[in-house]
Amino acid sequence: MTKTKLRFRIGVDVGGTFTDLVLSDSQTGRLVFFKEPSTPSDPSEAVEKGILGLLDRAGLQPADVDLIVHGTTIGLNAIIQRRGAPLALVVSKGNRDIFEIGRGKVPDAFDLRSTKEDSLVPRELVFELPARTLYDGTIEERPAPEDYDRLVAALKASGVSAVAVTFLNSYLHPELEAEVAQTIRERLPGVLVTASAAIWPEIREFERALVASLNAYINPLMGAYFDRLEERLAGNGITAQLLLTTNNGGTLGLDTVRARPIETVLSGPSAGVVSSARLAELAETKNIITFDMGGTSSDMAVSVGGKPELATYTTVGDFPLMLPVVNVSAIGAGGGSIIWVDGQGVLKVGPVSAGAQPGPICYRRGGTEPTVTDCYLVTGMLAEDGFLGGRMKLDRESAQKALDALAEKIGLTGPDRACLLAEAALQIATAKMATELLKTCAKRGLNPREFTLIAYGGAGPTHANFLAEEIGLSAVLVPPSPGTLCAFGALMTDFKRDYVRTIRRRVDGADGEVARLIPDLAESLRVQAAEWLEQESDIAGEIVTSWTADLRYAGEGHELTVELEGAAIEPGGMETIRESYHAKHMAIYGFQELESEIDVISLRSQVVGKMPEIVLPVVAPRGAGKPPTETRRVFSRGAWIEAAVVARGDLFAGDVVHGPALVTQEDTTTWILSGWKGTMDSSGIITVTRS
Repeated sequence: MTKTKLRFRIGVDVGGTFTDLVLSDSQTGRLVFFKEPSTPSDPSEAVEKGILGLLDRAGLQPADVDLIVHGTTIGLNAIIQRRGAPLALVVSKGNRDIFEIGRGKVPDAFDLRSTKEDSLVPRELVFELPARTLYDGTIEERPAPEDYDRLVAALKASGVSAVAVTFLNSYLHPELEAEVAQTIRERLPGVLVTASAAIWPEIREFERALVASLNAYINPLMGAYFDRLEERLAGNGITAQLLLTTNNGGTLGLDTVRARPIETVLSGPSAGVVSSARLAELAETKNIITFDMGGTSSDMAVSVGGKPELATYTTVGDFPLMLPVVNVSAIGAGGGSIIWVDGQGVLKVGPVSAGAQPGPICYRRGGTEPTVTDCYLVTGMLAEDGFLGGRMKLDRESAQKALDALAEKIGLTGPDRACLLAEAALQIATAKMATELLKTCAKRGLNPREFTLIAYGGAGPTHANFLAEEIGLSAVLVPPSPGTLCAFGALMTDFKRDYVRTIRRRVDGADGEVARLIPDLAESLRVQAAEWLEQESDIAGEIVTSWTADLRYAGEGHELTVELEGAAIEPGGMETIRESYHAKHMAIYGFQELESEIDVISLRSQVVGKMPEIVLPVVAPRGAGKPPTETRRVFSRGAWIEAAVVARGDLFAGDVVHGPALVTQEDTTTWILSGWKGTMDSSGIITVTRS
């Protein structure tokens, strides 16, 4: 593929309820959107149907597609639902209890009955091997042939299809670990083997073992998915290069992801944050809170100064994940979240979701428990015949019966009791979102009222005004196609990969050991990154490298990740590193210890290969007149009101829609409350502000 051929690109995001797709024409700026119900039993089926439906809508042939960029939560769902491959872990002798010990924490330190989560790898599938490397690289113990014989026999007998290998000190000296992993591959050719240092060579054995194990756990499942997807694409004559979005807001080639599927578990939410930052730039705002409300959950992230915030540590399900990720917080409140009444008669929303199958009651797929989406429909915010552009009819009557039954259970009476319960459920969902968002901002010392909310996902624009009013935000941005923004974000991502090297040394003088070590490590990372980019693809353009380091005052238990300028990683950069850390410590904790020595724990590098930019369409101003408007009864604040209904396709740049109003489009509906207004700009963004 050549750089000049990238005319038609498709972005795909496989969600729990819908698979979203966007096609971009780089010559004309035309964007075409499509949503297809997800097929959890075989997600590639929905991708295939969605691409064919998208091409039909765009009037294109399969051979016209030049590039497909794909985000997926398949690996994430497999981890959360514990349905990965049968897995074994190989460790150094004496380390069999690595997962049982973990960090020695329990979920609730004040509850004597609380227990730790189940280990990812049962203890009987953790195998010890006489293999040990010392901190200085000396191999103290190497497996003998008979040790390999016993290990291979035990792995065969266990019936596992994936193996992770984690040895002490391999983050610094990976040779022995790589040798053992290769031997297992050769002797068990049908088993996928992951060496921890090959995935993420960072100090902290428990977390490194977990990263390697999670990678091995989802590897067979993800590999099988990619095989099916490639078969389906080839069967339809699609020969476009396939790329995958990743946790850090970037893109990787399929060959890289096959070996490192753990890089994709949070790829969908990350792509949405990346595209939100671009849209915020167009709207001339820098501080944003992204609000992605889908069928299962609501994902929120904070971006200061127009730059998505990265974290080096997060959690996936019950497990800590030690990898760079776009910092996204998720709560179990989405369009599919089930509304229920607990044993004390208290109304609850989520965290259990109806998902794609059976889905909300109104989807007519066998759902029996009311959800947030059913509340939108019963209160009039959604129309029975307007969902997915009319391709999917909603069942209002069945949704109302289910909400009526719940209303009776908690003692509500009157003809509008289903609507009263629905509105109460929406308020509960809003309160859960607001609580999580306020906690997220408080941890960073941020005032949420200084931020703009960017709402997307199928339900985001419908719910965003509730959240903005609850917290006191001044504005909400609604992208041109909110329901498919994560798929659109996939098209905006660049090739991106992170590297880390653990150092664990005291910051010294200009001629000291660390002053010489850091430039040497930086150069080795540059070489490794250049080799990767050369093998990855020939469509990457400008290459940008950024550097950070994990630093702490001597004796502290935790590090701060500090951005480094180029001079800091060159010979003589020690003073720059010291100044950067003191400044960061002051910003986070309000004080600095100028006389204390500083330890550098790890050096990190992020390499970005720029993709050709997406051309965005421009919305022209209206010549004269106003957009055609209808009205619909909506139950709001305890009463039925008449709300204006405007089709988004009828809006021009500069048009203003005053609430109460509904702005409808194929992939979502934007609800504008009384006292608020929505203004369309030339980039197709609707800005909802207080009137």
